[in-house]
Amino acid sequence: MSVNRGSRQGQVGEMLTTVAVLLLLTAIVGAAMATLVFVDRSVPMLLPLLHAVLAIPALVLAVIAILHGVTASANLMWAAVSLFGLAVIGGLMLVRQHLRKAGQSNGLATSRGAAAIVGLVLVLVVLGMGMPVV
Repeated sequence: MSVNRGSRQGQVGEMLTTVAVLLLLTAIVGAAMATLVFVDRSVPMLLPLLHAVLAIPALVLAVIAILHGVTASANLMWAAVSLFGLAVIGGLMLVRQHLRKAGQSNGLATSRGAAAIVGLVLVLVVLGMGMPVV
């Protein structure tokens, strides 16, 4: 079975678009959570769960997109995935603090959010380059 490059390009482009949409939704939920934390309000458990449910498939799809054909911008995509990995680690640390009833670290919340936003910008740059796939 031969691979139709146009079809493959379209599939990877659709994956990257889906990644961007999921990450934008994740960022909205993350901003809502950060706002609640910064004004010393309780974050409903639904928000972190929704945040994770949106972020995890985005990260998985980003890796799949890289492995299935992102060439000209593979380094940017790997940088984005690395930043998302740092954001995940920060998020797990925040969950750990929450479960231990320790105070939330505003610095950690800010830095993980910044890493994720830079990662999102990199994904948007790859999409805007018009040559993200083979």
